[in-house]
Amino acid sequence: EHFLAALEKRLNNNPFLFGDRITLADIAIYPFIRQFANTDRAWFDAAPCPALQAWLDARLDSELFKRSMKKFSVWQPSTVGIVFPDA
Repeated sequence: EHFLAALEKRLNNNPFLFGDRITLADIAIYPFIRQFANTDRAWFDAAPCPALQAWLDARLDSELFKRSMKKFSVWQPSTVGIVFPDA
């Protein structure tokens, strides 16, 4: 909770952790905050961190997230598989 409070404090003054533009820090910490929030989403949504919650929601709705979290079928030995990057 202390770490969330520190992020909340940063996000109260800026849309991103280090200012007006997304940085590697936002991208790097995002999966951990997402996983933390999803562990107990009701608790996270009720926590006193509205700026962090909005920051997380914005990342969830971003094109970057949608592209990076594309779902693939589980590979089976009888299938060809997937070539990366896909076209």
